Order: sequence, then structure tokens, then C-alpha cells
Amino acid sequence: MKKSKLCPLPSPSLLNATSTTNGFFDDLKIYLDLLESTPNCSCHDAYLPEISLNCESFPIQHAIPTQIFYATLFTSTIILSLIGNITVLWIVLRHRKMRTVTNYYLLNLAIADISISIFNTGFSWIYNFYYHWMFGSFYCKINHLMGVTPICGSIFTMLVMGLDRYYAIVHPLKKRPGRRVTVCAIATIWFLSIAFGIPALYNNTLVIIQYVLPLIVLSWAYYRVGIVLRKDQPVGDSHHKKSIKSKKKAAYMLGLVALIFMIVWLPYHTYYFVLSFYTPSSPSEHVTIHFIYINIYWLAMSSTVVNPIIYYYMNKRFRVGFSYAFRWLPCVRGSHRDYRSVLNASQNGRTSLLTFPAQNSVF
Repeated sequence: MKKSKLCPLPSPSLLNATSTTNGFFDDLKIYLDLLESTPNCSCHDAYLPEISLNCESFPIQHAIPTQIFYATLFTSTIILSLIGNITVLWIVLRHRKMRTVTNYYLLNLAIADISISIFNTGFSWIYNFYYHWMFGSFYCKINHLMGVTPICGSIFTMLVMGLDRYYAIVHPLKKRPGRRVTVCAIATIWFLSIAFGIPALYNNTLVIIQYVLPLIVLSWAYYRVGIVLRKDQPVGDSHHKKSIKSKKKAAYMLGLVALIFMIVWLPYHTYYFVLSFYTPSSPSEHVTIHFIYINIYWLAMSSTVVNPIIYYYMNKRFRVGFSYAFRWLPCVRGSHRDYRSVLNASQNGRTSLLTFPAQNSVF
């Protein structure tokens, strides 16, 4: 990162006036006016190539209610993400019945969400909210890596899950992947994700690889899955009916996970795509764009909270696991009897974490 000249600090009287009488927009406008009057001082967005986070600018003085609102919003998102996704890790790794191919991909999604919540969300929102990087130039690079890598890990995992559902339903006679293929696929996902996270540059090529192409492939895969499932009526013996019903539930749940992810990340990618062709020309435009970005960024980060909620409502085993994990809460009913029967708790602790059930069930 190139060093830039220090931003001149405003007078104390100016700071006091803006912090007590004006709100979010007025403070940001004063700050941007100051940057325009000092052309060699740049404190730009962390994903733009002209970044220079060594600029010692003063933090924007937001109104207290504004600070409390966004601090609560992002802190709650991080806490809920960690609680939900760590519980998913426990449910899958602690119970042999849950160690299926599909659930190991869900485990990978949880790891990606935990990573971005711990290493990126808190640092990035503070920087983008106050327009001031206070965590050093070294962590700036780490922050960018941990912003891009987990998101690539999530989208690539969804891509593999979509193709897995496609082959399981559209081509049911083909052999399902086993432990070795699953582990290799997850390792490849993270290798590619780290590779794409290394360049300190956000560009349209990454948007295409990270969002557009997976969106096209997933749309095609789940469209084909939907056609087959509508035609495949649950007739025959009870085992066949149960298998068809299980495949439908799995396809609907995984499709919903992918759909919500694409929806909440669409404004984020659209934002950067538009900025690659459009440069704000006035302080008022900078103010508007900055405020829009804060909300778009939160919407994207909220995707880390959604998946455990989907699993809870759409899968019985996850629902029992969550209920048992939080049975100490007054509003949660977690039955030990249901826990043992549904998750087969008596078999815990005697198998390898990578041991799959004898029947390669959907969940």
C-alpha cells in the first residue's frame, strides 16, 4: 500500500459543531470537502485499487443514535452468525447420522460464514462507517483476503451442492460421491477461494467468477431438478415414497439457501459494478453513495445468519439438534428423548469425524 500525505485535521471548533448539531450527512460532507481540498490524501474504499489506508484522517463524528443503531445492527449480526453456525458445526460433527455428503457441504458453508464474521465483518463495517482505517496496513491485506475468500468458499460450495443435487435427482443411477471425493471437492473449493482472495483488487472479473457464473449454473441445475421432481410422483412402496419426499425436501432447502444468498448479495455486486463505470463528482453524491453502501454491506453480511435458520425450519434433524443445544432457554423445548432417537446420540464419540453413515442419506 502506498503511503499518502497526512490529512490535515480540522479545528476542534469545527469538530464540536458538527458532532453536536449535525448528523451523519453533514459530518461526511465536511470530511469529503476536506479530502477534495487535499488531493494527495486518499482514504478510499478498501476494495478500490487507489487505496491508501496510511492516511491519518479524523474519524467521522456520527450522531450518537446513528452510532448506536449501526453498532447494534452489525454486532447482533456477528453474534447471531457465530451462535448459529457454531451450532451447525456441533450438530454435524458430533452426530454420526449427520455426516452425509450434503451435510459436509453445509458444514463448509458454516465455516465460511464463521470466518467472515470473525475476521472481516467487524473490521470492515467500522472502517466503512467512520471512513477511517485504524487496524494497521498489515491487517488491511488480511481483512481483504478474509472478505473475498469465505464468500468465494460459500458460492463455490453452493455450486458443488447444486451440481450434486442435479446428478442425484436428474441422473439417480449414477454413483454418488463418497468421502474421498467430498473431501477433495472441499479442499479444491478453499484452494480456489484463497487464490481469488489474494489480489488486492475488486474488479468485474471477480464479480463474474464469484457471482454471475455460479448464478447461471445454479439456476440451470435447480431448474432441471425442479422439472424432474414435479414429474416424479411418490408412487410405489413406502421406501420409494420416503426417498422421493426426502429428495424434494433436500432440493427445496438447498435451493432456498442458494436463492437467498444470491438475493442478499445482488445489491453488493451491483454497487461495485456501477462504480466501475461511474465516479461520484460531488460531495453530495459521495455522501449518498457512502450511506447506501453501509446498508448494502449489512444486507450482504446478513447472509451469514440466514442459513442456520433455514436448516432449523426445513430439516427435522437440525431442528432437534438446535432445540437440544438451546434447551436451557425458557422459550425452547428440547426433548432428550427426541434428541436420542432422531440424532442417534448413543453412537457418538466412537467413529471418525469423516465416517459417513452406511446409507448415504440426504441428511
